[in-house]
Amino acid sequence: MIKAIKDYTICRGVDYQVYESEPTTFYAKCTQYDVGCDWLIKVSNMCKKYYWEIRRYNGSHTCTRATISQDHLKLDSNTIAEAIKALSNFLTKFKTPYLQKLIINIGYSRTVREYKMCYQRLREWGEAYTNWLNRIPREQYALAFDGGYRWGHMTTNLVECINSILKGARNLLVTALVKAMFYRLNELFTRKRVEAETHINARHVFSELVTSKLHANQRVSENIHVSLFDRQIEVFEVREMSSGVEYAVDLCRRVCNCGEFQQLDWQVYVHDVYKMDQVQRIYRARFRPLENLTMWPVYHGPRFVSNPFLRRVAKGRPKMTCFLNEMDTRMLRAPRRCKQCGVESHNHSKCRQRGCASADPATQ
Repeated sequence: MIKAIKDYTICRGVDYQVYESEPTTFYAKCTQYDVGCDWLIKVSNMCKKYYWEIRRYNGSHTCTRATISQDHLKLDSNTIAEAIKALSNFLTKFKTPYLQKLIINIGYSRTVREYKMCYQRLREWGEAYTNWLNRIPREQYALAFDGGYRWGHMTTNLVECINSILKGARNLLVTALVKAMFYRLNELFTRKRVEAETHINARHVFSELVTSKLHANQRVSENIHVSLFDRQIEVFEVREMSSGVEYAVDLCRRVCNCGEFQQLDWQVYVHDVYKMDQVQRIYRARFRPLENLTMWPVYHGPRFVSNPFLRRVAKGRPKMTCFLNEMDTRMLRAPRRCKQCGVESHNHSKCRQRGCASADPATQ
């Protein structure tokens, strides 16, 4: 019951305060209860019925948070660990290197066809592997089903472009960071817009990337040998001279043994995003110069307050915020021993025999 209340609070972006927490009773109110929000909940564990029952509930929250925080106050390490507990790491559960590499290839599959091919290879090894994978939504680990989003360390090319803009501007003040982003974005948009207009004036339809790919594929296609088998139904045999692989091509049925049959009109398969007119539309925005700060109008909108719990400590070693997994454990290593006496309980800097060992030469 408490987990359900936490999940609801985190999703809604609100918070509550616990007034009573016993093994059989839980009572909480909204943090804005005294200033307009009437949300409260009281649940009890019915011993005779063996389940939790909501005894009092005032409905949804009517408050809005004045500040925005990166992490919710109820999103502690226990809640996160409970959420990802079912997603056991594949590397620790299955030790076969080929299967581990196959799982990585499934995650990096950019098309549905490539995903199905790698998934079928995994199924051939056993249903236990695919059953483990089916417990995770495909949108969270496969590029072919993420809808354009990226999960984990995988990012889009647009994000990498923004990273290059921010390179060299880290650890700056907020005002200096915003100014650096503004001027670098202005320089990027101006340069890309001029390049797109130059290509359009030269009557180029596609970008340089697509044009280079087309030339490379044309050079590869010239190194093949075609044999005619049936002119009426248009059946051919294509042999790649570089690899020696032979494929049967049926133009009427539009089938090829390679599984990647392409029509003659290749422009149908090129997305509009690679056309120069679309590239020009992306960078059509123009930035205006920033005026002096004294000439800016007075701001009357909401003011955002940073979360004081996320403030970096000024003294000492920074607190680690990442979550450790099995890659960070030292179970595979031998226990560390003191270099002075060989005991596992301490290191050489805290060894009691260190002073004795250094004093012996002096006494001699």
